[in-house]
Amino acid sequence: MEISTILILFAFCCGASFVQRVSGFGFGIFVMTMFPHIMPSYGEATALSGLLSMALAAYVVFRMRKYAAFKKHIPLLITFFEASSICVEAFRQPC
Repeated sequence: MEISTILILFAFCCGASFVQRVSGFGFGIFVMTMFPHIMPSYGEATALSGLLSMALAAYVVFRMRKYAAFKKHIPLLITFFEASSICVEAFRQPC
């Protein structure tokens, strides 16, 4: 990957981080406007967007860990994992 491509990706990540901080959402939306055009494949663009979003969320969780009531989130996480696995199985297309 060329240095100019890396700089463009970095610039879009900075812009998307700003959007995320101001509005609370939008990192993935912002970066996916350009990542598919820059990256070799759509799958790589999606994977990079997901990894960067996860890193950004992990950073926020780390900084705010003192204020979070993690025990209150356990039922929500369990429900999410159950519902998402059901949805993935229900909408999976046969190969």
